[in-house]
Amino acid sequence: MASRSREDRAPGPGRGAAHAAVRPARHHPLDRRRRAQSGRCLPAEPGEPGRGRALRRSQGRAAGPHRRQGRRAGDRGRHRGGPHRAVLPEPALTRHMRAMRRIAWLLPCLTAAVLVGCGGHVLPEIHSEADRLSTARRLYAAREYAGAIELLKTYTESAGGSADVDDAIYLLGACYLGTHDWALAAVEFERLLKDYPESDSSAAASFRLGQAYYGQSRRADFDQEYTLKAVEQWQSYLTSYPNHWLQGGARGKIHEARTRLARKLVATGNLYLKLKLPQPARVYFQRALDEYGDTELRPRVELGLALVDARQGKRDQAIAGLREIESRYPSLPVAKDAVRERRRLERHKS
Repeated sequence: MASRSREDRAPGPGRGAAHAAVRPARHHPLDRRRRAQSGRCLPAEPGEPGRGRALRRSQGRAAGPHRRQGRRAGDRGRHRGGPHRAVLPEPALTRHMRAMRRIAWLLPCLTAAVLVGCGGHVLPEIHSEADRLSTARRLYAAREYAGAIELLKTYTESAGGSADVDDAIYLLGACYLGTHDWALAAVEFERLLKDYPESDSSAAASFRLGQAYYGQSRRADFDQEYTLKAVEQWQSYLTSYPNHWLQGGARGKIHEARTRLARKLVATGNLYLKLKLPQPARVYFQRALDEYGDTELRPRVELGLALVDARQGKRDQAIAGLREIESRYPSLPVAKDAVRERRRLERHKS
């Protein structure tokens, strides 16, 4: 059945009279006097006092598309921010820009703080070379190595004929040790030992030179060139200055460095065992036993030699060596490893 115009449903049996369709109310914008504006173009009219500027010209034909565009934009944003709409993440660029603004705001404050902090380390006025050296000594005692280095570098360059230049060179090397500039420290101590061998600071410089070499050494997994140089330097120190007060420290450092060298050899021997190359492994284990048998790596060296015997088919000799390790080092973890390897060899033998 065809529906009549302006009716929301067709009449029929059991139905009441047709109702006129309700036309949705249109919301018109309000003008300045709170009156509904018409949909027609607005004429140009003068502005009221305190109400801003008046329309320069009446709204022409181009105003209609602009109004429709604004209405569509309003419809799109009507439900924005509702609980059923997904919240999009903030763009990364926006976050970065906000962070940059904070940094730009804090930068003057940080600069001022740095300047104030640096003001507490301003060097005092120097009136003579003696003042320069005494100030450098005070800074070194206070562990303010950077300031002391600047003063000592100037002193050693300008006071070459001074009686205290050897002391200044030693202090400069000690400051470099304090800042972990090992190579520069080694240069200064080598210079002192070469140019001023009769100096009162030569004995301490010989010990500190070993420290500078040892500071340049790498872990046991890498080349140990500087570890060997440090050991040789400390041994030379022990021989040249037998009554110096740093003798005990030199012996302790030598033992530490030799332990590192032994660990390097043991690690290389174990690597060859994993590669199933027993003969090169035996060379490294035997070298570790001959050169560093007095270190705490000796039990591991003996275990490595026993495993080399087992790899080369000498099972009886390997089992005997493992039993000796068990009885000699019962409280060390290497004894458990020896027991495990011995039982494995005995099972295969039977």
